[in-house]
Parts: sequence; structure tokens; C-alpha cells
Amino acid sequence: MQMAANAALSSLSLGPPIRQARDQSITATVFDINHVMKERYEKHEQSWSRLNVSDEIADVLIRRNPDAKCLCWKIILCSQINNQGDRLGQRSQVMQGAADSWVFSKLMPSVKDNDDGDLLISSPGLAIWRKWLPSQSGNHVNCCLSVVKDFKFDNLNEKVDGASAVIFLVSESIPWNIQKIQLRKLLAYIPSGSKLPLLVLSGSNYEEDLDLSSIIVNELGLLDIDKSQISSFSIVFLIEDKQVEMWDGFFSDMRLREGLRWLANESPRQPDVHCVKTRDLVLTHLNPLLDVLENMRDNEVSPNHCISAFNEALDWSLGEIAAAAKSNPTNWPCPEIALLENCCDELMLMNWYLPSIGWSLAERIEPFLSATRDCKLPNFPDTIPWSNKGANTFNEIEDLRSQLENCFVTYLTELSGMMGVLLAAKEAYVMLQRSARLELHDSSYYIVPKWIMIFRRIFNWRLTSLSRGAFSSAFILRCHDVDTASRIPYELQLEGGGSSPYLIEPTLDEVIDAGCSLFMSGRYQGHAETFQPLPRTISNGDVCKDTNTSDLVDNQRISAQNGNLFGTENIDPVSNQLNTTGSTEVVFSRKVTKEADKLSKLLEQCNVVQNSIGEKLSVYF
Repeated sequence: MQMAANAALSSLSLGPPIRQARDQSITATVFDINHVMKERYEKHEQSWSRLNVSDEIADVLIRRNPDAKCLCWKIILCSQINNQGDRLGQRSQVMQGAADSWVFSKLMPSVKDNDDGDLLISSPGLAIWRKWLPSQSGNHVNCCLSVVKDFKFDNLNEKVDGASAVIFLVSESIPWNIQKIQLRKLLAYIPSGSKLPLLVLSGSNYEEDLDLSSIIVNELGLLDIDKSQISSFSIVFLIEDKQVEMWDGFFSDMRLREGLRWLANESPRQPDVHCVKTRDLVLTHLNPLLDVLENMRDNEVSPNHCISAFNEALDWSLGEIAAAAKSNPTNWPCPEIALLENCCDELMLMNWYLPSIGWSLAERIEPFLSATRDCKLPNFPDTIPWSNKGANTFNEIEDLRSQLENCFVTYLTELSGMMGVLLAAKEAYVMLQRSARLELHDSSYYIVPKWIMIFRRIFNWRLTSLSRGAFSSAFILRCHDVDTASRIPYELQLEGGGSSPYLIEPTLDEVIDAGCSLFMSGRYQGHAETFQPLPRTISNGDVCKDTNTSDLVDNQRISAQNGNLFGTENIDPVSNQLNTTGSTEVVFSRKVTKEADKLSKLLEQCNVVQNSIGEKLSVYF
């Protein structure tokens, strides 16, 4: 082409010197031809140069997805010319489908021409482009990956997973009714709710003829397309000048770029999802509900209060997981990026910032939701024989404790199916020993379970299935996630999540044996006698005397200096309980003083054991 221009220039420059001197217009004509030929050459080179899709649309995508660290964008390119192999590389041949050849050579160059470092993958029917660009904050670098996938109608297993936009190439050589059928076949692969933009490209040179646009719209039925599949469409003619014939090979690079930017602007935003531990997700909803129950009195909290809070937390978690999956009808990110195994930098960024491929597929989400629903707890038995039943003898208290243990075992095995009988028996014993106290009301003792503490342990068992394996992590929308770690305060962790305060508290059996055995059993006297109420409430070993005695004043002064002996905050002094129940003043006897001394010695032994345990565990902290 340049040789032709030089030849034309030389031929026009020859002539008599006198004529050249007299006619300056000829010199101007020579200069104009040279400039025109140069522009023609540059325009031709630009027209046939490869187009890095990421380079063109990255700034648009980062503006529309400001929080994304890695962008993944996919185009479905649909051409109706079956002879794919003859299309690539044909730059000067006169044939129908020249526009198709041109588009493919621009967006999906052949392997032999792959000398561009930003073209990561180039294979028949697939191209992956990349671009690195600084983030808006400037603290890190973002990566934009653009996938161009050729859609093949003859492939029954064709998939459009992760698609962000669609390009449909029309051809004048194919009847409109056939092209309309082809377009409908393509749309059948697009899931409802995708709302993708459709760019219709035409190689016709009648771009100024307004009727042609209307013909394309009407013949393809673009106005009748399901809006949940295709949200918008645009028609672009690839020839700028009506006077330029197709065989000149001048298709507009600028118009193709404008079409790509339009697609980037109209494509759905990239789902902003975040991976969280499923157990932590449930706890973010559960702990605030338990916090409300913590502010209530122990006797005001029932087992079903705790169970309702747990089931509600599971429902909220199910809703967030399902909402994230619903926001991704196209199954983004596209599976083609799995081919970037040898691209270390891109692969590392993908693993950091993109969810796993297929994370929102129904075959994965449905089992996940089902497993979470199975974690829901049934209601506690309505009939609790020990709830309002007091005890006046040691044997009666033992009977109450046994009834409560059996109730726990039944719930853990028959009702919830959480564990076997042997393990349930052990768990019931531990729950009762650690999470129940003995209260004195009037002349009777009552076992008062700390239901919140008990059910924290049950919740921990229940969430075991969501703590490991395939269901241990879930993706939720980032707008729903508010730092799950900060929403699980230390004091509200389920049991087993940190150091337990139970190590320095005597068990329920120790409390019963130390505080009540002399008066409720026949071991102290030769025969059983009617129970005389003790002048204190025993709450997991925390002994508080009546406020009218001078001993209580001294003990409270010592307690204020040394701190709570048992490290618990939910134990009400007996004086408060006796005052609210209208109990009368109790006269202490020598037997009570002896038992108080005996209990003090027991507590000293507990402290010794605790210190010994602390020394043994210190190596781990």
C-alpha cells in the first residue's frame, strides 16, 4: 500500500519544471495524496489490530465496582457462520461474513499471533485478557480479567456460566427468520434474572439508513425478549462511511470499542460477596438474642426461650446465604478462569478475592441450606415435673436432680437426635453440675438451672456439623457482613471457645453435700429428721448469710476486698431472695456455724486444686 502511494506520488511529481513552477496547485495535490495514503495505511492497521478487552472496559468496571479487588467479566460472542477456521486471518478476501472475521480477529486472535503479554489464554473459541490497574485508594493494584467465549450452537453441552454480556453478529447472507431462531436458542441458555446487555453488530454499509435498524429490531424480535434475561440492547454498525465498500476492509475499531464500553456500563454489577465461617455467621445472629435473655432473671428464662433464639439465628443465616446465591443467577465467576493455573499473580489474586467457582450453584446451595435447617432444635418437653417442686430432704433433692438429668438425656437423644445415650448421660451430668444452683425459698430447696449456660453447650454440639467439612464456610453479601469477629464478644462465646469460669466453681453435688447433707440426710444424726431451713442461699457454692447478722457484714467486707470467690456474676445474695419472698429472720445455731466452717474448708481445697490446674496449664499460655 505504501509502495502504491509512493508510485502515485512519483507519477504526479514528474513533469516540466516550468509547469511545476507556474502551477502551485499540483504541488498541493501531491502533498494531499501523500497525507491521504498515510492516513489510510494507519487506519487500516488500527482497524485490524488486536483489541485488549480489559484495557478498554477496566476503568468502567472499577468505577461500577469500587470495592472489588479482582474483576472478572465475560462476553458471550455469537456468530452464525459455521466455518470458524476460515474466518481467522482473512483480511482482504471478499466474502460474506467479513465482519465476523474482523470481530474474531480483534477479540480472539489466533495462537500464532499471540505476542501480547496481556493475552493470557488464546485457544479456538476462547480468549482471556488481563489488565493491571491501581485501585481508587491507591493502596493496592486491581486486576481485570476479561473472558471472550465463542458460543457454538452445535454443542449440546454449551454453557454460559458467569456471562456478563452478549454480542450477536447479524449477517445479510442468512435469512432473518433463521437468525431469530438462533438468537432464541442462545437466550435459552441464559438464566432468568441475569439481566445481561445485548450488543448486535452489523457489517452492513447502510448504517445511515434508519430503516435498517428498525428491520433488525423487528426481524429479530428484540422488543419481545424477556427483560429478566436481556435488560437492554444496542445496534452498532461497524462501517463508518457509507461510501466505503466492504472489500476495502475498513471496519470501525472505534465503534467496536464504544460497543464494548456500552456493554460494561450496562452489565450487572459483580456480586460483592465475602466468605465467612458458618458457625460464626450463626453466632452473629444468636449472641444478640442471648444477650437479651442474659438480662433476665434465671427463673424468667425457659428452655424454649433459648431454643427459639437459636432457631431464629439459623433462619437469619439461611436468609443471608440464600440471598447471596440469588444475587448471582449467572453463576459468576466464570469457570474459564480455572485455566489460569500457570498465571501465578492472577491465580493468587483470584484465590484471595474471588469466590470459588460454582459457589452459588443450586446443587451446592440446596444441600448447604438443608444441612443448616437440620440444625434447628425441637422444643423442650412441656411437662417438667421438677420445675415448681421443692425439696425438704436430701433424698428429695437427689430425686429432683435425677429427674432433671433424665430430662436432659431424653432431649439430647430422642427429641433432638444429637447423640447416643451414653454420651448424652455424660453431657447431662456435666450440664447439671456446672450450670445449676440450689436456692432456698421459704422452707424448701429448689434446683434452678441456668438455661442460657446449658443451651450454650447444646448449641456448641449442634453447630459441630457446620464447623467442618463442606458446610464449614459460606458466602454472604458483604453489605450484610459487619465484621463477624467483632460481633462475637468474648463473654458471649459458646462454651469451649475460651477459658471457662467453671473451673473455680464447685459442682452442684459439692454444694448439696457441703451445705445440705447434715440436715437432709441421716448421716449426721442417727435418724432422719424434719428439715430445718438453712439461713442462707447456696448458689453454686456462694454462701451469703442474712443481712441482719454481723457475720454477713464481715463476710461482705472480706468479699469486697478479695473479689467474688467463685467468679460468677449471676448469683443473688440470699438476703435479696429472702426479702423478695417475704422470708422472716433466721436464727443461727452452732450446727450452721460448723457447716459454714466446713464449707469454707471445702472452698479452700477448691482454690488449691484450681491453682494447681492453673500452673499445669500455664505452659500453654
